[in-house]
Amino acid sequence: MQCPDDLGYPVWAGKNVLLVAVEVVATKSFLWGWVAGRETVDAIRPRVSDGFLAMIKRWPGHRGLQFPKLDFTISLSSGSQIEVVCEELQISYY
Repeated sequence: MQCPDDLGYPVWAGKNVLLVAVEVVATKSFLWGWVAGRETVDAIRPRVSDGFLAMIKRWPGHRGLQFPKLDFTISLSSGSQIEVVCEELQISYY
């Protein structure tokens, strides 16, 4: 993603940031169709919704599954959201 100069986080301000989720167990997205495509990231917050966690636990294949260390939600400017459960998040910027 391209970060604005006035981001408020000097390390990423004015830079391109690449986020890579590693060993993804599950994702859930809610996207508004008329804006799917170029978006602005409003926030990346720890945790996913209780509803998504419950959905994962209802999945028959979850038994014996080691629950990953990381879960987070990405909120986009349109109101769209992406929830991710994974083992690791790799971040690089340039």
